[in-house]
Order: sequence, then C-alpha cells, then structure tokens
Amino acid sequence: VSVVVVSRLPRTLQLMMISITLSIFIGIPVGVLSAVRQYSTFDYAVTSLAFFGSSMPTFFFALLMILTFSITFKSMGWVYLPPGNAESVKDYVIPFIGRVDAGSILDKFLHLIMPVSVLTMFNVAGWSRYVRTSMLEVLRQDYVRTARAKGLIERVVIAKHALRNALIPFITLVVFSIPAAF
Repeated sequence: VSVVVVSRLPRTLQLMMISITLSIFIGIPVGVLSAVRQYSTFDYAVTSLAFFGSSMPTFFFALLMILTFSITFKSMGWVYLPPGNAESVKDYVIPFIGRVDAGSILDKFLHLIMPVSVLTMFNVAGWSRYVRTSMLEVLRQDYVRTARAKGLIERVVIAKHALRNALIPFITLVVFSIPAAF
C-alpha cells in the first residue's frame, strides 16, 4: 500500500497546495470586502455563491466542469480542457492554442486547471464566510471604534487593526487544513 500512496503523493500535494494557496489569496479579500460592505449587493452575492459552493459536492461540480469545459467545448470547436489524468499519453491539438505535446509543461498546466478550480472554489466558499464572520466580530470591538475616532483612514483601520485580529482564528483553520492535503 505504501508504494501506491508514495507514487500518488507528489501530484496530490501539488494539487492541494496550489488550491489551498489560491483559496487563501481569494478567500481573505472576498471575506473582508463582504464584511466591510455588509448587507450590500456584493455581500448578498458572495453569501449566495458561498452557500452554493459549500453545499455542492466537489465530485458533482467536477463532473459538471468536465461536461462543460471538456466535452461540450470540444464538440463546439472551442478551446477545451483535458478531461482527466495528470498529463496526456499522446499529443493533441486544441483550437487557438495549437499542438500540445504530451507531458509538456503546458499539458500539465491544462490538466491542473479544472481540479484546482473545483477545490479552490470549494475552499473559497467556506473560508470567505469564515473571514467575513470573524471580521464582523472584530469590526464591532472597542479598539476599532477607537481607531476610527482617532481619525485614521478606514483602509488603515481595516488593514492594521481589524484584519490582523480577525485572521488569528483563520490561521488556525488553515493550519488544520494542511494535513487534509495528504
């Protein structure tokens, strides 16, 4: 069993680390903006998409992406993505991109787009809600009101006072998600 696990581990870690990194870089700003603009159209849109993203099973969403971006796009003659595996066995041609050599960097990149997108969207949905909730709690604290009363610019109040304290529980959550990559 260890031989099979070790043979799959590098690709799994690559996929998970890329998706976790992208999720952090997308989820934190989306959660902060959603908290700062509470009850706005943006907040309602992010909340709706987050509930949709966290409630849809990743395997079903992945199948929908394969159906759309691989099968349907290929049949229409559009630019399409490879449907499976980590790299192709033989060379292929994609419209507007040209010939893609099996095992090339472009081939590996094209194969990573869909799985990374699915996992990133799933993680962004949960983490943006978590950051939003944490930010809303921190924005109501006395030290944030004091910073505003001192006349600090709102951007400084958000970045230096609120975000730093709101990210403490989020960092704990991210650290616990790293073992899930394995």
